[in-house]
Amino acid sequence: MKKFLILIFFVPMIIFAEGLCYFPDPIDIYFKDSTIWYGPSSFLWGGPTIVDDTVSETLADGYLCNKERQVESSEKAFLDSNVFLFRHESNGRNILSIYNAYEMLKGLHSDRGVSHSVGAVFKEEFLHWRQCGTLNLSYEEADSLATLFVTAINKFVEDKNVCTETDDFIVCSYAHNAPSQLKQWIDEFCEANGLEYSSKPATYCEDPYSVPERAECAQANSILIQQPKKTDVSIDFENRKAHIPESLRGNPFFLFDMNGKVIQRGLAGETIRMSVVPSILKIGTRVVICK
Repeated sequence: MKKFLILIFFVPMIIFAEGLCYFPDPIDIYFKDSTIWYGPSSFLWGGPTIVDDTVSETLADGYLCNKERQVESSEKAFLDSNVFLFRHESNGRNILSIYNAYEMLKGLHSDRGVSHSVGAVFKEEFLHWRQCGTLNLSYEEADSLATLFVTAINKFVEDKNVCTETDDFIVCSYAHNAPSQLKQWIDEFCEANGLEYSSKPATYCEDPYSVPERAECAQANSILIQQPKKTDVSIDFENRKAHIPESLRGNPFFLFDMNGKVIQRGLAGETIRMSVVPSILKIGTRVVICK
């Protein structure tokens, strides 16, 4: 009875949810080869560099080499300020987490403002690192390695089930904590795109090392309410697999359990395999109960 009452309350709520303002799933780059760094702290903190025979914190084009004063090791990407970067460590490995704010607009305004691939944004950063002296690599070595990164990153964006591992790096997405600085930038991004909060979340990741899982941060974020659009499409189910009509493919989907917890998410293809049944599937404004 309790689950039924929750369902009565929850289904109308997600029907009217056109999109979510949330921490986008990160693209995590694990740097396996520690020899690429100029020094043991150059990845996290950077440092001053030499510009026109003068010690400087920035390059001639304005790129900041000295990262020490950046809040929570977070920054906006140089090529696109709506792509956010978070530098951190885990088990002795340096990790760059890339948060692409445009991900929240997929299926809503997918062409709004997007001018560079995530791979291209990263390559610009990586080659700037080389100019700053962060990397112990020649330009040719840095450019060659960056090209491998671009291929892996863009492939991951296209199909989030495909992680890439080489001798030098891993590109994938792992559960971890996100700093509160990202929350502020994501709030600003949502407001700039005309999206209003239905309510403020109870908590965010104020301390990136105090919240057990990144998923808890996403759970705390607000739902953006917009007017639903009428649709005549239907979603068919067979052998725990949802067959998605062409008009809905490419839209973000969310799979909820019967208590309203997100258990699966991604971009809808021709089919979506149901990891749990019964459950609730939402694609755009279309909501169905999977039994």
